[in-house]
Amino acid sequence: MFRLISTVQVKTLSRCYPVYIGFNLLDFLDVFLSRHGLKGKFALVSHKSLMDIYGDKIISSISRLGLDTIIIDIPEGEESKSFNMLTQIYDVLINNRFDRWSTVTAFGGGVIGDLAGFAAATFMRGINLVQIPSTLLAQVDSSIGGKVAIDYRGKNIIGAFYQPNLVITDLNLLKSLSVKEFSSGLAEVIKYGVVMDPQILDILENYSNPLPDDIVAELITRSCSCKARIVEADERDEKDIRIILNFGHTIGHAIEVASNFKISHGEAVAIGMVYEAKLSVMLGFLDIDVVNRLIGILSKFGLPISVSQLNIERILSSLSYDKKIKHGKIRLILLKSVGNPIVHDDVPIDSIKRVLEM
Repeated sequence: MFRLISTVQVKTLSRCYPVYIGFNLLDFLDVFLSRHGLKGKFALVSHKSLMDIYGDKIISSISRLGLDTIIIDIPEGEESKSFNMLTQIYDVLINNRFDRWSTVTAFGGGVIGDLAGFAAATFMRGINLVQIPSTLLAQVDSSIGGKVAIDYRGKNIIGAFYQPNLVITDLNLLKSLSVKEFSSGLAEVIKYGVVMDPQILDILENYSNPLPDDIVAELITRSCSCKARIVEADERDEKDIRIILNFGHTIGHAIEVASNFKISHGEAVAIGMVYEAKLSVMLGFLDIDVVNRLIGILSKFGLPISVSQLNIERILSSLSYDKKIKHGKIRLILLKSVGNPIVHDDVPIDSIKRVLEM
């Protein structure tokens, strides 16, 4: 039997939906899907490595509803967030006569969620979408809030806001992650602690890997609740509210791109948080003790705190393509204190360069 730990409700203008958090949820997908009235054809978008482990379980569960399921295999890696992969998904949906009442199910990490989500958002102007995040990073961040996209000459350049019908977060999936993959996801959890929920940092300072199941469940629930509150207040990122969740991401995304995605998203965000916190100190907003605390927590969980092997000019060049650029000016989320982020609308490029050179 499944064990439901919590349900986080996300209430936006475009759609209200639940995030179910618990154990053994994959075995009972039919329960959750039928609860939300999803019928017709299902496309399960995932990686072969995941399907080899969990595919039979998912298909068996969906088949109890008497539904047809088409599997769409996507190669692993950021490179799959492309026009080529997107059109391949469209072709499968068209060839199998999917209609507006059909469902795309994204089973995987951030790449799958973004790609499959964008396909669902644009196919026939929008069909049903179910997110089943398989990584910690996707469970606490990318599966919630409706941001879906593909990469084009930069990360997430072409995308949409498209909320899922529901999110199913099975904590058992985390047991198959490597320590590095799990820690990468913790970077996003730490971000929530820094900008919204300081108790997350208190918890992490009192534990180390491997984290107990109940602590993982609490951290994920807290993180999802943070994300839900922000998305409800600023669904389309237009009010300078949702943007605070980009703490660490502006410099982090530039580092990802400059490394040709050899540095993972979570690792890049960890580094980005340190640089943006240091920038906050340099500009007179933040006490250095907060930076040291952040570095201590990141280091404790094996996350990087700096990058030396990348060309700084290439990082700065990548910054110019960031979606948060406004009227040609670099916008960064800086800190006044833990739980008190600020939006800085025109950060001098020389200051960013000096921080990267530290």
